[in-house]
Amino acid sequence: MKIYYKKNFISGVVCLLLGVLNPLTCLFVTGWDRFTWKDGWLSIALVLAGMQMLLRSLDPTAARKDLTEDLDERNRLIELRSQAASYRLLFRLVLAGIVICMLGYGISRQEAFVHALLPLLLLYLAAGIARLVTLLRYEQTT
Repeated sequence: MKIYYKKNFISGVVCLLLGVLNPLTCLFVTGWDRFTWKDGWLSIALVLAGMQMLLRSLDPTAARKDLTEDLDERNRLIELRSQAASYRLLFRLVLAGIVICMLGYGISRQEAFVHALLPLLLLYLAAGIARLVTLLRYEQTT
């Protein structure tokens, strides 16, 4: 048995493990009274998706089809554009949170706004550093 597409194989194993561990966690940790029908459907869906991905990663024709679909230029462009749009959106949301916390502290002088502001500033700093590093990297490679 040969694995033809490792990405699908690993994703299938993870989905299968999550689908099996969900009921086991409810059985041994929290008790069956916490296991609802939603957990049951989620477990069934995860097990079925994991089995499908495992079987597709072991079939050479399905694995080749999945690989060509993943490497398709249009799909890669869509993925890159959606990642860039989500990054810009999160960057702006963090910036809006910073402004709201500053205004809230300026108006009310409550320290809770400062405590909420510090993680937002760290996120903004990390995003700025990541943007600078990627910009420099792509400037050098192009």
